[in-house]
Amino acid sequence: EAAGRLGQHPDELAMRGTLMLTASYSAAQAGWRGQAMDLIGEAEETAKRRETAAQRLYIPGEFGEAQTRGFRISVHHALGEDDQALTYAEKLDPRRLPTAERRGRMCMDVARVWQALDEPTKTFHALRALASYAPEEATRPKVRAIASELLMMNPEMPGLRRFSQKIGATV
Repeated sequence: EAAGRLGQHPDELAMRGTLMLTASYSAAQAGWRGQAMDLIGEAEETAKRRETAAQRLYIPGEFGEAQTRGFRISVHHALGEDDQALTYAEKLDPRRLPTAERRGRMCMDVARVWQALDEPTKTFHALRALASYAPEEATRPKVRAIASELLMMNPEMPGLRRFSQKIGATV
């Protein structure tokens, strides 16, 4: 409702889009697929309206189409649609996302997808990408938990033990 009261100024569109992204992810976590897809679709349309030809260039911190694609990964993963999540991940360069936190979130979601698909090597690659793009995010408990689980199940995976120690993950 609050998003509907916002106008067409670029800052208001950015706020509306950000609200739609958050609402979409919340709906996906609740298992409400239809609402999640409607809301993220609205966010994408808002991003398109907001971005003029000049604004399509990467501007750090700005709401836009790259951020909506990043949220698509989160939403599809939350809905259990991991193939769809990977389709969006393949099309998005994390460097196009506005903040280290968003880049880290994208990599974390990709790691979770690969973990759900029982692909330990790809999971580890996603965690290493997370540490590269957003080092401060790599020591978060959820990242350490995935690394610990990987290490427990794959103790001989090259580089995993050292990576796990570096981020504070334990077995």
